[in-house]
Amino acid sequence: AVPGSAELLYNAGLARAMSGQIETSIAFFEHALTLAPRYLPARENLADVYVRLAVQLWAELAASAPTNASLTRKLRLARELLQTPG
Repeated sequence: AVPGSAELLYNAGLARAMSGQIETSIAFFEHALTLAPRYLPARENLADVYVRLAVQLWAELAASAPTNASLTRKLRLARELLQTPG
């Protein structure tokens, strides 16, 4: 069973992630996992927001170095990962 406070933190993290507040959502998911380390929804969504954060960072880097094939490849793969159904 998941402690109620972990579920509340998870829900707060999910709301932040859905509104684009990536860093804040990470903090909520990580806090939920300190209370319930095996809480799968929090773990899965934490991984998802890390991928979204990676996409943001690689997109910024790729924009400043458009000929960097490594950055372009990482960005493409991360975007594909976000589009892959569970």
